[in-house]
Amino acid sequence: MMRQNIIFLILLSFVILSCKTDDDNLINTCNVTNPIEDLAWLKEIIADIEQSSQSDEFYISQAIYEGKTVFIVGNCCASCNSILPVYNCDGERINILGCKEEFINFSILNSDTVIWSSENFICKDSDIFLCD
Repeated sequence: MMRQNIIFLILLSFVILSCKTDDDNLINTCNVTNPIEDLAWLKEIIADIEQSSQSDEFYISQAIYEGKTVFIVGNCCASCNSILPVYNCDGERINILGCKEEFINFSILNSDTVIWSSENFICKDSDIFLCD
């Protein structure tokens, strides 16, 4: 009986220690606690978006691309014909999302996490970004 309890406790420990939250999956390699507050360039982008008449359609998400943290400024404005810029931790635009080989593929959005959106955010999750 004691042996069964020990085995059960060991298995339970493995299960508990292997559980991850969404926050665990999103590793922030920018060495900041809160990117939207701690990265001046990101705060500036957010301030600019908040001044826009379409601010409720914009969001900023964070993802890992080629092992590094990136930030995507996205929107759900169907009539805007927008590009979605991708920035590194230093605020340098490293690329855009797109279907051409030289762009970062939209599939990165499958593992991104929205870290900022307006209070009246109107976007819904959808698969509108598909490449043929």
